[in-house]
Amino acid sequence: MVRSLDMLDDGLFIEDVGKWAKEKYKYIGYYADLFSTGMKNKWDCLVYIDLFSGSGLAKIRKTERIVPASPLLALNVKNQFNRYIFCEINTGKIDALKERVSKISPAVDAHFIYGDVNDNVNAICSLIPKASKNFRVLSFCVVDPYNIGSLNFFTIEKISKSFVDNKSDFYHFNIGPLYCKKSCRGFIKKPSNHC
Repeated sequence: MVRSLDMLDDGLFIEDVGKWAKEKYKYIGYYADLFSTGMKNKWDCLVYIDLFSGSGLAKIRKTERIVPASPLLALNVKNQFNRYIFCEINTGKIDALKERVSKISPAVDAHFIYGDVNDNVNAICSLIPKASKNFRVLSFCVVDPYNIGSLNFFTIEKISKSFVDNKSDFYHFNIGPLYCKKSCRGFIKKPSNHC
């Protein structure tokens, strides 16, 4: 598990980010840990979804500092998620992430989706365990696109709708203005007492 906020260069792909990213990653790690700890005894299955996962490590521009990004922070939470779904369009980044995950947490249930998240929304939904009356599923989704044009609203709507049909809940954590929002029936404009 990743315990330090400073990492070493492992020779794999590392993204170059601005200094603001340290704050962003701190919040993502905080919310993922808070979420998994707070929900661990209330749900049978917790799923972490990262729609733009990157390589798992980031180098702060104009420094030598390397920090864990959202995927590695999510693997580092006190109470791990039951399943991790990582999506990335850049094959170099997701190959690096896959190798890092296998070294850091080899026993974790991790799935890697290569390609554009908008084109792979059905694959994402198929990896989310089906809920039932006796098996409750809750997902935490990090939405941190490289630019606003990288994400179609349809993608979030379709993932959210799969939870409505599945009778489970879905939370997404947007980066931009930082906020966490519960998405369920109300997200797609259907009435519900849950939202």
